[in-house]
Amino acid sequence: MSPFLIIWFLAFCTLIGLLLFARLRINSMSGVASAKIPRDFSEFISWEFHDMLGYALRVLSRARPHGKRILVHALSLSRRGHELFIQHIFGRMEIKKGKAISFFLKHISEYKTSEERDEESTPTGHK
Repeated sequence: MSPFLIIWFLAFCTLIGLLLFARLRINSMSGVASAKIPRDFSEFISWEFHDMLGYALRVLSRARPHGKRILVHALSLSRRGHELFIQHIFGRMEIKKGKAISFFLKHISEYKTSEERDEESTPTGHK
């Protein structure tokens, strides 16, 4: 047998032994209130899961501001990494200098040229 299988088997036997010992001990105790002892293993798991969920929610509420900052930083790094990845795969896009790149800058330049045309079409030069 492989060492990992042996370790797994020993851990499984230890778990079964602990569960049997706890079961025998609970059965031998008569003065313990039954409200504190789960009826079966599924109830024990549900209680523990509920407690772990409560602890996790408390930790998340305390770590919320730090988590927001980490998330924003991680998103900005991932966007930059994606841009670098695209540049390495497809190459860097060449942009002709002097041209309006942004839609808004292009829109502004078109608006200004239409104003200039309107001013030139008026006889007095004023609107």
